[in-house]
Amino acid sequence: MSIEIRPLTTIEDLNGCIELQKRIWGLDDLGVTSPISLKALSMNNPLMGIILGGFIDGELVGFALVMPALEPHTAYGHMLGVLDEFRDSGLGQILSRDIFEIIQNHGIKRIFWTYEPLESRNTHIYLNKNGAVAVAYKKDYFAVDCDMHRGLPLDRIIAFLDFENPAIPERLETLDEALAKYPVATENDMPDADTMLVQIPGSLDTLKQEHFEEASKARFATRAIFSEYLNRRGYTGQRLLFGKLNGEKQSYYVLERGK
Repeated sequence: MSIEIRPLTTIEDLNGCIELQKRIWGLDDLGVTSPISLKALSMNNPLMGIILGGFIDGELVGFALVMPALEPHTAYGHMLGVLDEFRDSGLGQILSRDIFEIIQNHGIKRIFWTYEPLESRNTHIYLNKNGAVAVAYKKDYFAVDCDMHRGLPLDRIIAFLDFENPAIPERLETLDEALAKYPVATENDMPDADTMLVQIPGSLDTLKQEHFEEASKARFATRAIFSEYLNRRGYTGQRLLFGKLNGEKQSYYVLERGK
């Protein structure tokens, strides 16, 4: 398997990027980034944005899109996606690494992006591996038709990464250790403690397919919890712990009080 990462600049490249958005997230024509916008963002003189494509054996199967922000030395990670059949190839992490290196070479010191709060796999990459922290919760963030999340409100967490001081955990506690030390917040019980745990599905995709009502309950319960702790009390999501309890895959955010 050969992996190639390169900028997407040609009309063919950008049309492939649009097709990927449809295949990865099930977006319709109104939901994808328009070819006019993509062409503008691919401009390099002046540099307007960065669109990297990930190719496996010559096929475009993933991409990352970063846009500049008006705040100094700041960027916004707008999209990062890989086709389902290649999600375990490591391509997403390679795309993140390469695009982070490029934007830092252009003077960017921090980046924000949004992601699905209940997706354990991505949360692990963003918080544990990249060193980002979850800083805010936005309900109904996107108003688009999307096959991947059909029937669930498109809530998002805003993540923040300081390249000069990434919050990469020195050691991840085991899930058993954390459950013995920290209280678990629920929709009906939100304690006041320096460190809190919030449970999310071990596999959102599996839960949606097998027990959609439970996935919907998880969305609204965690919406209330994250909105309270991140938006009102000033906590941040520092890491994700996961493991098997009673034979089932489980995942918990670790939230810490702001200092």
